[in-house]
Amino acid sequence: MQGHAHPDHFVDITDTFHFKIAALKEHASQTGHMENLEEMLREWGQRNAGMGQLPEGRIAEAFKIVNTN
Repeated sequence: MQGHAHPDHFVDITDTFHFKIAALKEHASQTGHMENLEEMLREWGQRNAGMGQLPEGRIAEAFKIVNTN
């Protein structure tokens, strides 16, 4: 699971991460086979947070801002 190879915008989702996990678990046909879903996404989000220079232990989503002007 990776977005853009060179993201430049990071959003801290630590406080709402549990909602993300709960929503994904509702899609059992797509995620039910993933025993380590939460752990995998937490690690991924923590790597994103590190790239975004957020404090250790935070979880982030990473984006690439595209100027459409």
